[in-house]
Amino acid sequence: MPWAIVLKNHKLVKSNLEFSYIILLGQIRTTLEEESTMAKIVIIGAGIGGIPMAYELKEMFGDQHEIILISKGDKFNFVPSNPWVMVNWRERKDVEFTVTDYIEKAGVEFICTGVKKLYPDDNKLVLLDDSEISYNYLVIATGPKLAFDEVEGMGPDLY
Repeated sequence: MPWAIVLKNHKLVKSNLEFSYIILLGQIRTTLEEESTMAKIVIIGAGIGGIPMAYELKEMFGDQHEIILISKGDKFNFVPSNPWVMVNWRERKDVEFTVTDYIEKAGVEFICTGVKKLYPDDNKLVLLDDSEISYNYLVIATGPKLAFDEVEGMGPDLY
């Protein structure tokens, strides 16, 4: 299940740690339908959670709200297929694509610079190139960070 957090004015709107993706999307829609002016929605993470969220929000609202997808890289890799690459059942090009080739055609702005710092009190992000992005809503869909050190004997260097 994709994992995302939605913030509005530095308050948690919803998190799908407990909810499915569909329920999270419904909550965002309900919240955004109350907006009388154009909102800027920033999504951090162009992976299994962030890309579908960008597409769904764009389809839902069209040009009514500005949608920006931010990622530190311009490649999407379908991680569940990596074992196929490892055993030569697929090639890297079969499980990876360039995000900009698709996302911008949908009318979603894509920024290929990672986020350095969040300022939720100011509704602002600072990117790795020190540029700043303001937002009305922030979706954090960066995926998991594996904590191998938390389980004795786990990790890429241990068996």
